[in-house]
Amino acid sequence: MLAAARVLVTHGGANSVMEALSFGVPLLISPICNDQPHNLMLVERSGAGARLHLGTASVAEIRAALAAAIEPGPMRAAAAALARSYGERSGARGAAALVLACARPSR
Repeated sequence: MLAAARVLVTHGGANSVMEALSFGVPLLISPICNDQPHNLMLVERSGAGARLHLGTASVAEIRAALAAAIEPGPMRAAAAALARSYGERSGARGAAALVLACARPSR
């Protein structure tokens, strides 16, 4: 579904954030706990998303946030750039290779 999405409204958990960004989908994040505020900070720094206070936002604020994420502009461009950078990496295979390289005793 994310391949067809134009924006993801989420609590900002790591899985949701990484999956959305891998598809170049901008995020509107309303964090609750744990890693979510930190993930929001990283997404905001990247420009690929923004905070949306779902508990207090007015209809007009929600509409404006959605428009900023959906319309062509800096948020969509940042999300697309992150998706490209993810595609340039070797993903799980690369991570496994790094772990194995670190686990081998040095000589």
